Amino acid sequence: HLDFPHAIEDASLNVWKFNTLGAALVLNRTQLQPNQTMDEVIESQLSELKKAMKSFHLGSQKSILIGLNSSLEAKEIECEFIQNDQKVRQILLISQLNNQLLVLNYSQMRAFNKIDLDHWQHIKNNLEFR
Repeated sequence: HLDFPHAIEDASLNVWKFNTLGAALVLNRTQLQPNQTMDEVIESQLSELKKAMKSFHLGSQKSILIGLNSSLEAKEIECEFIQNDQKVRQILLISQLNNQLLVLNYSQMRAFNKIDLDHWQHIKNNLEFR
């Protein structure tokens, strides 16, 4: 527990590596600006990725419910691109909790197989927000 004398904005980034799967999970938190919507941020970020990454390909996009009680709405977006001469596959999960945007990024350097997708489903089903 950290006790700060002034209000802070949580803009933290966490990275977990699943070495046996060759996958990584990144959680990024950011504050939405007043009058800014989650969809506007998603479109802006995807536009930046298209510009910054070679051979960027946007895959399926869908709205889903996540968490222990399937109670939180989220957008799930698949994409792939070339980074450092390697193809990267990602599944992004973006959700809004109050004025904070939570972005989960599940990625690896090969196509996702059934084991990977089952793992990803387990992560989504067991998210708990406090």
